[in-house]
Amino acid sequence: MPIEVRLAYARVSTRTQEIQSQVDALEASGVHRLFQEQISTRVRERPEMKAALATAREYRSLGAKVRDPRRTGDRPQERTWTITGR
Repeated sequence: MPIEVRLAYARVSTRTQEIQSQVDALEASGVHRLFQEQISTRVRERPEMKAALATAREYRSLGAKVRDPRRTGDRPQERTWTITGR
């Protein structure tokens, strides 16, 4: 029987923005692992995004099918990866 794992990434740019509504929406959608960070769009290195991509690659190397990230909701910072495998 195939299994499905959902990874997600949420980000806000400034300290005055709140990330909790993104986190709540992603958790309510059934995400299994959530990566989140507060980091400016000007910063090229995003550690949590990098970790999310590495995790998706790890699943792919184990033979799982990884669908490309898609945007959820109205916020472009929210990304989800759906991974299926046996």
